Amino acid sequence: LRFGKYAIFHRQLGDGRPLYSIASLLEPGSFDLDRMESLLFPGISMFAVFPGPIDAHEVFDEMLASARRLAERLDCAL
Repeated sequence: LRFGKYAIFHRQLGDGRPLYSIASLLEPGSFDLDRMESLLFPGISMFAVFPGPIDAHEVFDEMLASARRLAERLDCAL
């Protein structure tokens, strides 16, 4: 995941096209990298825009796998 446009995180292909993005559930949805370690987030939203650069099923499977890894690493519920 890379921090980028709109101050949210994006999973991108090698050419920079986004597969899916992650935003905070707190308005306005953006992340402040300088303060992230001191903030609490009640949740995040993972989303993709279709049609996209690759098959929607592949994007969804990758997004779900990423969500599971994040939940495990951050000790939170999916």
